[in-house]
Amino acid sequence: MPEKNFVTIGDEAILNVGACVQTHSQEDGAFKSDHIVIGHGVTIGPRAFVHYGVTLHEGAVLDADSFLMKGQEVPAYTRWRGNPAAETREPLAALPVPASAAVKVAVVAVAVLVAMAVYAGLAVALAPGP
Repeated sequence: MPEKNFVTIGDEAILNVGACVQTHSQEDGAFKSDHIVIGHGVTIGPRAFVHYGVTLHEGAVLDADSFLMKGQEVPAYTRWRGNPAAETREPLAALPVPASAAVKVAVVAVAVLVAMAVYAGLAVALAPGP
């Protein structure tokens, strides 16, 4: 990844060993470059090559040894393979499961309890002595 400031990588993205993310090219005597966007949860396989101007949307998978050509846009939760890479009909191992409302409420409740405990601890620590 020679020009890191031209690449945006989302949370939980996986770039496997030997993957190449290249934001530039020399074509017909001209230097060309563009940004690359790697979305949340994207997987780029071993030795896969991503060329400039590419956007991989959330959850997309680029298989091993595949070449994603310049300017391609990979839709969310699709699998791409080959040289040049093309969408396959093979399903992904599993689509992500969104957190249920109960899990979200539990996370907020724990956060509130922790905040209250910290506040109570500070109040006790800063209280004037007898």
